[in-house]
Amino acid sequence: MNIENIAPDLLVHARGEGGRRGASPVNVGTVDHMDGENYIKLKKSDSPDGKHHWFPTDWVENVDENVVYLNKTAEEFHNGLVHDNPVRNAS
Repeated sequence: MNIENIAPDLLVHARGEGGRRGASPVNVGTVDHMDGENYIKLKKSDSPDGKHHWFPTDWVENVDENVVYLNKTAEEFHNGLVHDNPVRNAS
């Protein structure tokens, strides 16, 4: 998977219940932009609390021209989100 294919406004889909096969993916947000090389920042307009959140690029299973597909379920995704800018906090 090439993170260079991750672009603003792509949808982010988690695995549907029961895994990828036989279940529709679940939309969990929209890409705002890449933040550094290892994190994807989500648009705050998709967040219930109106704030930006991040997730690591190693959660990405595949990317096509419209969607970033994750290797996490929606529950795993929401439980593992980073709530403070991981790039700014790393310096």
